[in-house]
Amino acid sequence: MYGKVFEKNADRHSDFSRLARVLTGNTIALVLGGGGARGCSHIGVIKAMEEASLPIDLIGGTSIGSFIGALYAEERSAVRTKQRAREWAKSMNSVFATVLDLTYPITSMFSGSAFNTSIHKVFQDKQIEDLWLPYFNVTTDITASAMRVHKDGSLWRYVRASMTLSGYLPPLCDPKDGNLLMDGGYINNLPADIARNMGAKTVIAIDVGSQDETDLCNYGDSLSGWWLLWKRLNPWAEKVKVPDMAEIQSRLAYVSCVRQLEVVKSSSYCEYIRPPIDRFKTMDFGKFDEIYVSLKASCCFTVINHWGGGFVSY
Repeated sequence: MYGKVFEKNADRHSDFSRLARVLTGNTIALVLGGGGARGCSHIGVIKAMEEASLPIDLIGGTSIGSFIGALYAEERSAVRTKQRAREWAKSMNSVFATVLDLTYPITSMFSGSAFNTSIHKVFQDKQIEDLWLPYFNVTTDITASAMRVHKDGSLWRYVRASMTLSGYLPPLCDPKDGNLLMDGGYINNLPADIARNMGAKTVIAIDVGSQDETDLCNYGDSLSGWWLLWKRLNPWAEKVKVPDMAEIQSRLAYVSCVRQLEVVKSSSYCEYIRPPIDRFKTMDFGKFDEIYVSLKASCCFTVINHWGGGFVSY
């Protein structure tokens, strides 16, 4: 009997292998950051890990990372995750649905109904605790001014809450306590520390956040909007880089997130990856295949294949 058992190589992706890693303190976690359409590259990382036989024992994320992570936790297959994510990304390009969802912009530009429908169509009424892999996501609770980590409850609602960009969608009311939840990226865009606190020995963190320009114009002690308007309208004038009100609000919102990211990068338990996705914009969901392929063409495969033999003991 033992001879027959040892004839086959151990399946690193089996539930028993995952249980062995958990019991021996060798859990491997994959954490997926937020970044809009750039997050489609997360699937390329998952595919690379599968090809390198590198298992995932725990998965979580923020914003688009919470969406891709939930798909993989449900499917445990990069191929199926890619298929379902592509279908959803195509629905995000529907101009008709977008126009119909416009509302009077007191809280947000859109009512959120169309976006809710698209997320619910993907996950139906599944609960987080029903997924095949342990999963978590992060939201920003603007009622309590705190970070919320969700490990159970309505899957589509907490994924939607984690993807709620200020100004575009209204906050989602937490079905448990009614608190208003927003995009988790405002407080922790790459929650590797959460995975570590959940028992992971090694955390592979994928950063797809936007890179802010730093070579901004030094305009002195005061700034005239008329001067800026002239610079932008005059085709012969030298262009100046000055953030508008929306960009300033965005940068302020992500200040704490940037500080957290630096802590993650310097930690001993975290393997940090940034795919080559800087040329893509947050709402480029129509470029799903191009973003996915861009990662496969990068050196991430080489790095992950190098890791493949060193992380897994069981």
